[in-house]
Amino acid sequence: SGSANLEQAIRLDDLTPASLGQGLVPMISILSAWPMVMAAPREAADLRLGRAVTLDRGGEVKRVRVRVADASGGLLALAYLEGSRVQPFCVF
Repeated sequence: SGSANLEQAIRLDDLTPASLGQGLVPMISILSAWPMVMAAPREAADLRLGRAVTLDRGGEVKRVRVRVADASGGLLALAYLEGSRVQPFCVF
């Protein structure tokens, strides 16, 4: 589930180069039901290469899917978070 819905859609007949930007939704908002974690610049560099990182945070040991954002708030990766370990499975 996420924040995109049919009411936001632009009809194909109405799609023009000028209207294209109006229908774009930031990628980070699509999976808004997933928890989000922030990555510091050094962690972000490793995550961009598909490497697992350890964040300075406590938390449940249970494995959950999360969105990972960089310092600017942009979507960096989709990952599994288990305790403080973040393992990306899709990197942007």
